This record gives sequence, structure tokens and C-alpha cells, in this order.
Amino acid sequence: SEAPHRLFVQKVMVRLPGARITVSEAYSHYARFCRTNHLPTLKMVDFKTEVAAAIHEVFNLRPRHDLPGEDGKATHGWLDLACTFE
Repeated sequence: SEAPHRLFVQKVMVRLPGARITVSEAYSHYARFCRTNHLPTLKMVDFKTEVAAAIHEVFNLRPRHDLPGEDGKATHGWLDLACTFE
């Protein structure tokens, strides 16, 4: 069966022009997705690597390192990508 992080990318991530999502935002959605579906959850450090590979495979998007974070400093994430999991 598919790994939880791959299910997360395939089922709830969508390409959306102009959208942006940081790694930490994606991780909090992912952790909730896993809890809701009773799936094991990767640690943040592993999530970052694994989900980046899955996002690249599914959407052909690479992580960026220049997105403005909550504190105004540059952070890692993706442009043109959104999460539909509420």
C-alpha cells in the first residue's frame, strides 16, 4: 500500500496558480491527515525529504527556499501548490 506521505500528496495536494505553502504548514496538514486516517506519521525531518520527492514526482514542483514565513524571514515551501485537507 502507498506510504501515508504519498497518499497525502496524491489525495489532498493540488496545483493552484499563485498559491503557496510552507513546509511547516504542509506538515501540520499532513499530521492531521494521518491522525484522521489512523496512519503513522513521519517526523518533520523525514517528512521534508520524502514529501519533497513525492511533490516533485506528482506535480513536477521543487521546493523553494525564499518564501516569506510568518516571522517575515525566508522559509522553505512550494509555490503554486495548496492543500485541500481541512
